[in-house]
Amino acid sequence: MKELCLLCFLVLQALLGYGQTITAKNALYGELGGNGIYYSFNYDRILYQKNAFALSGRIGFSMYPRDQFTHFFPVLPLEVNALFGKSKHHLEVGLGITPHQEYRFRIDQTEGTIERAGREVNWFNTVRLGYRYQKPKGGLLFRAGFTPILFDNNMFVPFAFGGISLGKSF
Repeated sequence: MKELCLLCFLVLQALLGYGQTITAKNALYGELGGNGIYYSFNYDRILYQKNAFALSGRIGFSMYPRDQFTHFFPVLPLEVNALFGKSKHHLEVGLGITPHQEYRFRIDQTEGTIERAGREVNWFNTVRLGYRYQKPKGGLLFRAGFTPILFDNNMFVPFAFGGISLGKSF
């Protein structure tokens, strides 16, 4: 038990101790999987930092395929992340919402036809638990994370998912 407490203390010290200030506050990257489901192109900005803690905001864009890849609908991943760690290695924990547009269809079984009945904006909520590699002065950005979908239009639908990102911070 003492060993476990000591280990927890040392890990917290390493994560929350004095960290190097991140001067490269902006990042552009592509993500496979993650909050954009298939893929997304993203902009991320460090909004706040103190010691080994930083807070970032992210906005992305993707086109979600439907109808056997004949129609594509816009997807807008939004996320707020907390970064813990010194130097270039970070634990990344975040909350996100991903609005996306969907079409509704009406099926007329007597005539055997399908017609578009309208469109609506829906969303799903995500969390993130992952690793982020970002040098304080900029350069390569790499992220890998567990990004489960928790809610889809206010309905609890846990769905395990993950994402991997590659880009540049500046």
